[in-house]
Amino acid sequence: MEDIALNATHRFVASQDVELYVKEAGDPAKPGILFLHGFPDDHQVWASQFNSLSKDYHVICFDTRGVGKSSPSKQKKAYRINKILKDIDTVISATRGSEGKVHLVGHDWGSVLGWSYVFDPIYQQRVLTWTSISGPPLGIVWQKARDDFMSLSPRRVTDALSQLMHSWYIYSMFIPGFWEKLMMPTSSLWLRPVVYELDMQLGDFFDSESRATYTGRMKKALGLYRENVFNPPKMPEPNSCRVPTQLIVAKHDKFIRPAIFDSLDNFVVDITKKQVNAGHWVQLSNAEKVSKEIREFIGIKG
Repeated sequence: MEDIALNATHRFVASQDVELYVKEAGDPAKPGILFLHGFPDDHQVWASQFNSLSKDYHVICFDTRGVGKSSPSKQKKAYRINKILKDIDTVISATRGSEGKVHLVGHDWGSVLGWSYVFDPIYQQRVLTWTSISGPPLGIVWQKARDDFMSLSPRRVTDALSQLMHSWYIYSMFIPGFWEKLMMPTSSLWLRPVVYELDMQLGDFFDSESRATYTGRMKKALGLYRENVFNPPKMPEPNSCRVPTQLIVAKHDKFIRPAIFDSLDNFVVDITKKQVNAGHWVQLSNAEKVSKEIREFIGIKG
């Protein structure tokens, strides 16, 4: 996996009860791009886009609370979405100024969090454009599933069942001790078929140091699922996202099925949809294309 640019600067930013590890590169006088990583990754998952776009933008990424080099919280509900939204806002202020704005890009849980950020009428004022990859807004997911089942439409019911089956790993996280045992050193070889797609470009994933890094990161971030999946944000109002939005859909994503995004047009005023022949970690497997799509979208909408 590519490394973040050597010319990047790093620092810790205090946010609520944690210290967030933040990396930046590029000219701060240029427009800013903030990358939000997902589960079970850290900021490094954006290395290719970070390096490529730093030539023309002020690029920013950070480890979410308790992940990577960011400190964990002692609070019981530390991974509630509302707390992480405040972390995002703090990072924008620390890197772009108290009135600063960014082009926001999120993948997986980074995308889930980004949706909550841009649906909020206050937070969205800090976002110039929004690019979402492989992560739907939680509130809409549950509402869409209910609507699909109640429609009795064979196609919609099939879509809903398909997503439920592809989300099996989420439900397993609520079995006490199941994932903690799965991630023990003696069980870690199960991680690839259970968590990662077979076409992932993980390189040295199976060496002991890499396994330890990923399993440790996963244990700390399980709270994202356990504190939010069955306690999602409220449904957004129609057309409540007024930020120009790009949705990059990975056609072969084994965790997020494309149909889950069908209803977003009702909530986003300006949305552009792109499909990529790739799996879940499209920013790794199709790195140059993702960088190109971000750059072009910002150029048109930003």
